[in-house]
Amino acid sequence: MNYCPYCNSHEVDELTTEHVIPQSIGGDSRTLIEVCRSCNNEVGTRIDSMLSGNEWLRLNALLLGKTPSRFDRLTSTVTLKDGRILHGSFSFSRTDAGAILEFHPDRDQPDGTAWLSENAVSDASAPPESINVFRRDMVESQSLDAPPSRLTGMETAFVKVLLGVVYMDQGIPVLSSAAFDRFRSSLYGNLSPDIEFDWLDHPMAWGDSTVGKNEHAVYFECVDTRHFRAGVSLFGIGATISVSHFDQFLPRRCVKWPGWEKRGSTDDC
Repeated sequence: MNYCPYCNSHEVDELTTEHVIPQSIGGDSRTLIEVCRSCNNEVGTRIDSMLSGNEWLRLNALLLGKTPSRFDRLTSTVTLKDGRILHGSFSFSRTDAGAILEFHPDRDQPDGTAWLSENAVSDASAPPESINVFRRDMVESQSLDAPPSRLTGMETAFVKVLLGVVYMDQGIPVLSSAAFDRFRSSLYGNLSPDIEFDWLDHPMAWGDSTVGKNEHAVYFECVDTRHFRAGVSLFGIGATISVSHFDQFLPRRCVKWPGWEKRGSTDDC
């Protein structure tokens, strides 16, 4: 159709595929749309980095079966057999038996000691006196705690997900309406003052439909063409979005992606 939903333009030279929900946190072929290359580079890359960099979302994706990459690192700690605690991060390495956790200690620890992993030391038998060498056999226990979800500054990322899902579900005639210009302008700067945005501190539920912590879901409606309401939930992080004087009719819809199942669902709530 030669149309980009993010900039609302038909004057597009080239369309590229865009994951409405980034692959790093569970996006797949069910959440693919086409946008212009300029928006994919500017909006997609800049805003997706907010979601991809959120450790809560990435950890949930990994726990639900996302294939880890060597770039996936999660802040955590290990307790050594001598009782010391090392701060660092976990990453994943692939072996014939599957993915295994690798711990990377921070070089400078809170107790003033300095550490390196054994694979980072050229001669593990003779490291500098000031450096401790971390080995797997030193570990008594490891902690892969779910970090708190960092929400500050992520409003535009959730607006982008909302726009993409409305486009997927309702198409060009709805999304091209000027009513969505406030959302589009928010992708390129600060959130529009007309948009009310509230983070939820409880699981999102609409009517009889509850969004589980292993699901992605987007809800939206504008039943009287005056007040738009929406909700976005990504692995338990939920937010409500509303705009008054919204000159566009939308049905009550809830679009869901159950965590890592081979099928998706698009059901009315």
